[in-house]
Amino acid sequence: MYAQRKREPQGERASSEGDVGRLRLSAEQEEFFQTNGYLPIQQIATPEEVRELRAKIEDLFERRVGEKEGAQEDFLAGEKNGVKKTAPQIMNPVNYLPELHRTQCFKNAQAIARQILGENARCICDLAIVKQAYVGTGTPWHQDEAFRDPKLEYHEMNVWVALQDANVGNGCLRYLPGSHRNEVLRHGPPNNDPTSQALQCVGAFDEGTAVTCELPAGGCAVHHSRMLHSAGPNVSAGSRLAYVMVFGVPPTPAKQAREFPWLAQRDTAAQARRRQWLMRGGVFVAAWRKLRRGGFTTWNGVRESVGRSIRNLRSHS
Repeated sequence: MYAQRKREPQGERASSEGDVGRLRLSAEQEEFFQTNGYLPIQQIATPEEVRELRAKIEDLFERRVGEKEGAQEDFLAGEKNGVKKTAPQIMNPVNYLPELHRTQCFKNAQAIARQILGENARCICDLAIVKQAYVGTGTPWHQDEAFRDPKLEYHEMNVWVALQDANVGNGCLRYLPGSHRNEVLRHGPPNNDPTSQALQCVGAFDEGTAVTCELPAGGCAVHHSRMLHSAGPNVSAGSRLAYVMVFGVPPTPAKQAREFPWLAQRDTAAQARRRQWLMRGGVFVAAWRKLRRGGFTTWNGVRESVGRSIRNLRSHS
């Protein structure tokens, strides 16, 4: 059994209703995050906004939006026989719903990120994930930085928003408090299947100190990119939908040389579809989307991004 979550400190509201980011962490909350590597927050979005977000994101899943360009795929099941696809995810749903980054939910998340990481923190990417009722697959223990370039050190955090009540029965998050202070541990593909989107930590760690993080709809969990975390399967009668935003500041060169060999082993169907889509002109669509959401400040940045994508495609051909 997992321990119950720690008592969470309460936050503050900005004094002006017109503030862009109305949510502000208290000193106690900041200290809790720095010490434990995660922080539960009971409300980041209003019930009305949660209902609207849920309806729009569920519509993307139902219409299989982004599937042809490799943006929608089951997050755990790969091509290995016998592994059911029960937990689809959409990478960067903001590409199809630009209004996601105009919500109060996003503004609150951005305000939290800038308070923790600094004023130059920006949204790196977002994703939506649903665990289907009764069968939604659990998420293996992992660190988010294990997906990133080992030549760089990242200063990032996730804001995981529950669009339905998240509890032990439907697969809420689980954390190992303080594990964000460790280096990135060894990872590998779950089920020994390199076609899976997910990674699983196979390095040594003590799961016995894990705590659950149950949240109400509209609540969120903030966690550091090196935090060891997982989530259980959904064995309830209802689906479990979450919207996740990743914020960060520019990465810095790694202090010590390191390698993430598990990244070279990954070969997912979604990656293949994305390469094909990019080769058919998707590089320009991707650059336009990034420009639209404020990912570039100059047209030089657009040209560099397109050129980098083309070079990457050539290296895989």
